[in-house]
Amino acid sequence: MLRSLVGEHIKDWDSILPTVEFAYNNYLNRTTGLSPEIVYVFKPRQSLDLIPMCYRYEISESASSFASHMHELHKEIARQIKKSNNDYKLYANLKRKFKTFEVGESMMVQIRLEWFPQGTIKKLHAKSTGPFKIIKKINDNAYVVDLPAEFNINPSNIKDLVAYEGPDFNPSNPLIQQPCVTLPCGSPNLSPLPNIPKSPMAKKVDTILSDEIISTRECG
Repeated sequence: MLRSLVGEHIKDWDSILPTVEFAYNNYLNRTTGLSPEIVYVFKPRQSLDLIPMCYRYEISESASSFASHMHELHKEIARQIKKSNNDYKLYANLKRKFKTFEVGESMMVQIRLEWFPQGTIKKLHAKSTGPFKIIKKINDNAYVVDLPAEFNINPSNIKDLVAYEGPDFNPSNPLIQQPCVTLPCGSPNLSPLPNIPKSPMAKKVDTILSDEIISTRECG
């Protein structure tokens, strides 16, 4: 807003600040439909409000009318926020596709760090592995997949499953790597499973600390 009002008068930007403050405080928020100042109990006086009126009088609101006004204001804000959220939800659902799987279908399973002992899965490991077949459908969001026992995540949520469509499959999810890789020998193969230890606890690596001699005035 400041950039649009300053224009070519870049060196005099500080003189534009009162105008920017006035414009911001009176701008209607897209979500609430109200200006920021009116949400905080009252709206500050403007230049036109300072012009002397022909008949001087004071407007006083009682506590009950003030409380009623604030109650109605909060209801209106809640209604505007709900309407805005519904609009966002409607727009998001336009691009969302409902997908379910059936028993026997092949799936790629996304690998999550929290499934395995600490230090087992590295950053350079594949983000997905498979394919594995669905052996049982619990509901539209949960499936039992023929995974190795080391995974210990059955049943699997649908958010971790992507339909496998053959060796040239390339899922649209950027977090999931293409399962078809080429080994050094030139033969195509699927993404291998990470080397998961059978023990539930990861082995600790011995740390060797080098000795350091520090000279002091007292010890020489």
